[in-house]
Amino acid sequence: MTKMKVDWEKIYQGTQTWSITPSLYVKYFVRYLRKKDVVLDLGCGTGRDCIPLAKAGFRPIGIDISKKAIETAIINSRRAGVKIHYDIGEAENLPYSNAFFDAVYSGFTLQSSDLKKASKEVARVLRPGGIAFCPMLLTTVWLANSKKETYYKIPEILNSFKKNFKILKVKEYETLDKLPKLHRHRALLLIMRRR
Repeated sequence: MTKMKVDWEKIYQGTQTWSITPSLYVKYFVRYLRKKDVVLDLGCGTGRDCIPLAKAGFRPIGIDISKKAIETAIINSRRAGVKIHYDIGEAENLPYSNAFFDAVYSGFTLQSSDLKKASKEVARVLRPGGIAFCPMLLTTVWLANSKKETYYKIPEILNSFKKNFKILKVKEYETLDKLPKLHRHRALLLIMRRR
């Protein structure tokens, strides 16, 4: 695996406008939830998925590695009129008790982590029977220069989770994104239930 070092503070302080529009995935994720479930948004960024989860009656807690992203998430949540707790932290060392969450949502975050450590942490903080919903990037190709970044291969991902999770869905697909520059992703949607 080749992994580019990403300066998330620089990205979130940059000129790119970070959407507060909920991702398409969170709309699918809520089908696995019960009202008032406590949900971890792992890699919450600017709160774009925490806010609709809170408005829908769930109890999200957001965590991100970027202090700037969390500061923006707090502002966005206040503007939306919802109270959400946010923390700064890493996927490999979550600051929560064992079995604290009913569900974990991690949209395009885990491919940038040490997956073996992060998968153990997701399992640790998730109650037995809880859902982990994890869209992940497999590769990114920048179309202007054909530069390719490879993250984890599907067998590596599944092996990292199989001990603690029952795999419910594995779907590979491609997307085309325009920001910050035109690039194509090969991605994986992974939905699991904690054993």
